[in-house]
Amino acid sequence: MRLEPLYQATFTTPEKWSVDLAGPAGTEGQSFLIAEGRCEGRLSGRLRGANYPRRRTDNALLPDFRGVLQTSDGAVCSSRGTDTPGRAQVECASW
Repeated sequence: MRLEPLYQATFTTPEKWSVDLAGPAGTEGQSFLIAEGRCEGRLSGRLRGANYPRRRTDNALLPDFRGVLQTSDGAVCSSRGTDTPGRAQVECASW
């Protein structure tokens, strides 16, 4: 089976907030980012989303992205990306 990408997303994060928590094993961080942009490819349209990434004490960043892609024909697709490579989920419905 060959996997083909549905789209490529380009976005900015115009609003973001972060906090750090220092402890005996190091400093962890938690952030919240609003994303706005576009997707192009087999699915194309406006992208809006949020990322709630965590930074571990070893500085590894664990993203938790959830968003919505609104296509020009009125379909709405929700997507979720996690820290596991290749495990993004996309679900579409026409409203």
